[in-house]
Amino acid sequence: MDLDKKEESIILFSFYSGLLPKKSFDYFDLYYNQDYSLSEIASFFKVTRTAIFDSLRKTLKILHFYEEKLGLVSKSNKRNQILNNLNKDNLEESISLLKEIEND
Repeated sequence: MDLDKKEESIILFSFYSGLLPKKSFDYFDLYYNQDYSLSEIASFFKVTRTAIFDSLRKTLKILHFYEEKLGLVSKSNKRNQILNNLNKDNLEESISLLKEIEND
């Protein structure tokens, strides 16, 4: 997994982790945030590496589904852009982004 995908996955997890079942949360946290290997997680939970891999893949699909429906990460990114533009005195672009957020 490349760094951009991993970073995106961690960001999605930070927004939506409270909506995940406990095991999905634990597997994801250990793998992505704490850098445990699939084998280490599988050994700890006494399941197969394949079970962990499948759970992680399913969890990523769920996180993307939540983002598609709720758009919290997208809205947060737009708000950050607005703040950056305001700091740069770029009011026109900030107003445009505010309108986008209102329409979401």
